[in-house]
Amino acid sequence: MARIIDVKSRKGTCSIHGEELIETHPADAENGPSPDDVLNELVCPACVSVHLMVRETFVNITEGYRYGDSEWQESFTDDLGALYRNAAREYGRCTSKVYEDRGNGKAAQVGWCFLKRVDYADAHRIKDPAKRTYLREVWIEYKEAR
Repeated sequence: MARIIDVKSRKGTCSIHGEELIETHPADAENGPSPDDVLNELVCPACVSVHLMVRETFVNITEGYRYGDSEWQESFTDDLGALYRNAAREYGRCTSKVYEDRGNGKAAQVGWCFLKRVDYADAHRIKDPAKRTYLREVWIEYKEAR
């Protein structure tokens, strides 16, 4: 979230939305400011209200079937960069982006596709070491929810 802040007046505007920044915990009207008010962060209401929702789709590329779809769920972060880095650590290298047709002839990126060789859940039972792993493709889709 980008902010432009005048530190002395504790006022500012969001450089993305142009909205006036608000304190995370404003001073109590009856009791006045508390000592903790100095630590209050100024945030943009529009930036704070945006939450990332993610959905995962799992594909076994080796055998050619889809084996798992998650429901839309709230992400652990609202930062796309952090979401991407975490997904790359967990699901392997990014091989492509996921796009969605917007209907006006333009496509918008809505996620990434990751690829990694992983063990089957029952790999300890498979005698041939070459057959204990498969290529797993994971499609991560994201959308903003307010």
